[in-house]
Amino acid sequence: MTIRPYQSELMAGIDAAWASGARRVAAVMATGGGKTHVFSHIAGRHHPTLVIAHRTELIDQAVAKLRKVNPGAEVGRMQGAVKQWRADIVVGSVQTCSRPAALRMLAARRWGLVIVDEVHHVSAPSYQNVLKEIGCFRSDGPLFLGVTATLDRADGLS
Repeated sequence: MTIRPYQSELMAGIDAAWASGARRVAAVMATGGGKTHVFSHIAGRHHPTLVIAHRTELIDQAVAKLRKVNPGAEVGRMQGAVKQWRADIVVGSVQTCSRPAALRMLAARRWGLVIVDEVHHVSAPSYQNVLKEIGCFRSDGPLFLGVTATLDRADGLS
């Protein structure tokens, strides 16, 4: 799938931030700019990858795009009763991932990359708990990429 120049520039910036030692990176791109396309390409390079979102629409979109961009990778879901946590790339709802049984499954793996779609929601306790349990706040934890079109929060939380 074709990557547009501005998407390539964003990917290069993310890679440069990680190469300089940053572990947690936020990427902002306007609605319709192809955030899912960008993170699908990045996810293919960092197995295993966990993608977390808060709505079924975003999860469905991510699963479809990840499969299209990474045809050789197994893409699984963590949503409701579906627990495909051993796939190369796992797309999960924060609601499911934050439940104790699902969180134990996810914490049992050493993730290469964690992506949060609509990262401006990440200050919520459910996200914070998942990220803590899977090691995102440790210096040796997985790389982290948050994507959004609206990084600012109305409530002022960082």
